[in-house]
Amino acid sequence: MIEITDLHFSYNMHAENDTPILTGINLNIQSGESVAIMGANGSGKTTFARCLNGLLIPTNGSVKIAGLETTQPDNLRQIRRKIGMVFQNPENQIVSTTVEREIAFGLENLGLDYEEMHAIVEQTLKRFDLSKYREHPPHLLSGGEMQRLAVASIVAMSPEIIIFDEPTSLLDPAHCNMIVKLILELQQEKTEPPLTTIFITQFPYEALYFNRLLVFHQGRIYLDGSPADIFLKRDELCKIGLEVPIEFEINDYLLKLSQGQVSLNPSEFLPIR
Repeated sequence: MIEITDLHFSYNMHAENDTPILTGINLNIQSGESVAIMGANGSGKTTFARCLNGLLIPTNGSVKIAGLETTQPDNLRQIRRKIGMVFQNPENQIVSTTVEREIAFGLENLGLDYEEMHAIVEQTLKRFDLSKYREHPPHLLSGGEMQRLAVASIVAMSPEIIIFDEPTSLLDPAHCNMIVKLILELQQEKTEPPLTTIFITQFPYEALYFNRLLVFHQGRIYLDGSPADIFLKRDELCKIGLEVPIEFEINDYLLKLSQGQVSLNPSEFLPIR
């Protein structure tokens, strides 16, 4: 589904002191995979995501979506029909004056006829518990409700891949859990082809809900594997400024305690939260 070969990206490749944002990324993501991405600020996560849907074109290397090269302008419309993207701040992608029209906006751009579009809008409003807000201006919704609308408007277009770029980072814990639960429900639905989800997050516990975790560091893929395996590499993650879920902190501490490497002093390992 997604095939990336020797991907390099630089915002100003001709500058004398230019520092590449992405360097030599090789990666395959299969249809139906659920992938989390973590990394410190500036590690290249968002730049990578924008290379996937052709918002950014590789400086060198290639990105193929279902065999379509993003470097070919004629492919971009088809690629963007396959990939939906939910941004960190929903205000950056909501364009319509009411909730109902926001969901219809993408469908209109796909050229659907009125009856089909109306049926999908109604189904989506109900599915995402937005029916009572159908005539509301989106900017009057809460942050969590706006993000739910952003997800709904993308899902309504039935993309094969959805990229979530830190969709919970501006939300309170309750709305964070709501958005993650929505994404998990989407992953469990049986569609053809199966939905591929790519979820960028700064919260380690959120990555546990995905089958695969990519850790970015200085524009490269530093670690690639299951979240359970990667979070056992606590020392490696700490070296690049990343935390692990508290369960893994405790597991690591108890292991060292059993081996006599530490004494029983929880303040030494529990992070301040």
